[in-house]
Amino acid sequence: MRRVVSYFHRSPKASHVLKEKLALLKIEGPKKLIIDVSTRWNSTYDMLQGFALLEPAVMAPLMTKEVRKDIKDVYTLPEEDVNNIEKAIETLQSLKTITTVLCDATNPTVSLILPLKNTILKVTSPHPDDCVLIRDVKKAIHSDLLPRYEDPEFQIFLFQATAIDPRFHSL
Repeated sequence: MRRVVSYFHRSPKASHVLKEKLALLKIEGPKKLIIDVSTRWNSTYDMLQGFALLEPAVMAPLMTKEVRKDIKDVYTLPEEDVNNIEKAIETLQSLKTITTVLCDATNPTVSLILPLKNTILKVTSPHPDDCVLIRDVKKAIHSDLLPRYEDPEFQIFLFQATAIDPRFHSL
């Protein structure tokens, strides 16, 4: 998928045909594909989400003669890859929401750290229905996050901060 998105970014002809197909199909949402940045994991979610929304308009230009003659390394995605994209979006959705909450908060507090960490760990726990790709994504996120904030003194501080926050009295 990244190769397809990159192709549309570097090919003015393909980009122009994509814009025409978007207008023809009257697809709502972003008007161009987003390419991810390795240092911004949310950009991967945005790229997946944008691709999923624009998929019919993206596949149409790849089938036209004028674009197809310039394609050397870009092919249409197999159905399995499209399904994996949808599952990855589901997996990353809660992480995107948490990041948005933390970035939008006018007064973020340390009391959010443990509840949000536990939410992410819960979301990234493996399920028997997960395909190999989603299992690997969840495992990578889970194993990266699990050891964070494990210093016993800092954990006591985080528990106290969460305990006195009125938003978390139910915990």
